[in-house]
Amino acid sequence: MVLSMMVLTAALATPGRAQPPVVVRIAWQPYNAVIFYTASDLKIFERVGLQPQYTRFTAGPPQFAAFQSESVDVGLFGTAGMVVGASQGLDYRNFYIQILSSYADGLVARPDSGITRLADLRGLVLGGLAGQRGLAVIDLLIRPDRRPFAYRGPAEAAAALRAGEVGAVLMDLPAAVALAAEDPGVQVVGRVVTGEQYVLVFPGGSRLRPCVDAVLAELRADGTLRRLAREWLPAYRGIPTLGQDRPW
Repeated sequence: MVLSMMVLTAALATPGRAQPPVVVRIAWQPYNAVIFYTASDLKIFERVGLQPQYTRFTAGPPQFAAFQSESVDVGLFGTAGMVVGASQGLDYRNFYIQILSSYADGLVARPDSGITRLADLRGLVLGGLAGQRGLAVIDLLIRPDRRPFAYRGPAEAAAALRAGEVGAVLMDLPAAVALAAEDPGVQVVGRVVTGEQYVLVFPGGSRLRPCVDAVLAELRADGTLRRLAREWLPAYRGIPTLGQDRPW
């Protein structure tokens, strides 16, 4: 987060002096904020010199009141909450925006699974695709009692679901939708928004990287990248979003 980087920069600017941790009061609501949960679980705030104090809210108005009374310093808002707060005259500044609608994993299960929320995954054996972020999301967000199985591809994962080896599998949403369209024995029961983005990976020291970076910057600036994402990474609006209930 930007705030973390600012504090880290300030700490590095005064070498040789032990700086006391900076207390930051963070307001949050239980929804699919994987990046925030990951930062909390991995103690990222503490590692950059912050001492976070978390206050959990379940609705926007109490969180707005906390800002007005200055009992919290920063907060996690969805777009709607941010707009409503601004319309009520809250004097805050937004320093971090991320569009998450297309960047999600699909949770695949049997049609009779009964899974409608993340809490339903408690006690189930889960799986993901080897090399994909789904395995990390399972560990960090769902925290199952057993390590998830790693499968080599969607077909192998579907076979494991049909055999009862696992109760659900997390994979890239487009792959999940394609699998469910081909295999009537499985279905996409929901999406888990991760905020991850697709990347291009080059060998170390590659001379192509600056050229590709420049082209991507142009595509992002003129809106081409967003248009391509909308065309090739559809929102799949009919699939419910899981994660409004953090399962612990």
